[in-house]
Amino acid sequence: MLQTAVFVDAGYLFAAGSALISGQRKPRTECRLDIEKAIESISKFSGAVEPNARLLRIYWYDGIRPYNGPSTEQAALGKAHNVKLRLGMLNSQGQQKGVDSLIVTDLIDLARNKAISDALILAGDEDLRVGVQVAQSYGVRVHLLGVAPTRGNVSPHLMQEIDSLAELSADHVKAFLTCAAAAAAPVPPLAAAKPVLEQPKVPDDAPIDMSAVVDSVFVRFDAEQVEAFRAHLATSNSLPREVDAPMLAQARDELGRDLTVDEKRTARAIARKKLEAH
Repeated sequence: MLQTAVFVDAGYLFAAGSALISGQRKPRTECRLDIEKAIESISKFSGAVEPNARLLRIYWYDGIRPYNGPSTEQAALGKAHNVKLRLGMLNSQGQQKGVDSLIVTDLIDLARNKAISDALILAGDEDLRVGVQVAQSYGVRVHLLGVAPTRGNVSPHLMQEIDSLAELSADHVKAFLTCAAAAAAPVPPLAAAKPVLEQPKVPDDAPIDMSAVVDSVFVRFDAEQVEAFRAHLATSNSLPREVDAPMLAQARDELGRDLTVDEKRTARAIARKKLEAH
């Protein structure tokens, strides 16, 4: 049976995609993925690889920080039809660890078990080269889907191994990925029309305005994202990392030092109140 499996390195997609459509790599917190459109676009490229093959599934690889669960976006991807979410780790610098090995392992296992005739890889790391070579030894044709300009963001050694190459253009990427610049200044709270809940007390000599920091992070998100964050808080009783990480990072940058435990607690309490009031 002719079957194609797709392997997506989310770290590569976000980094190269944001650079293509905005001129520079953007933090994940400033980018939003339209999951349905992304799957639709990638599936079309899969169909072009071998028109007579059916799509086995899309394997989506991403990273999470130790002791953190999946983000709201990752959780939604895990529930999408024809998508298998595979998670590695993120280190303290936000770099993925273990993702390439997951891709290589899945690619080789599927090839060895004759589950696929073709593989489409949306990635760029040289570490995938050995997986491509082994899969090809089992008769699998391996194709690369890069983000333009592919020759600038994909390992040339990886490109030497693949059987065909296709590119996501800026128009392709813009159809499913949007990147917004960080807010330049604080804005009024999202739920201004609702009764204002009492905010956690901040000491009079606080070095920064933590409420303003929280507001400047929330302005990056639209109403749909905020609602997803509110649902995440309600079900898990924890802030989604899309809110928590940039909020603490911005506060740390403004202070010029690491936050104390009390400062982190204050920031998170303010963010929780904002979500609960939405």
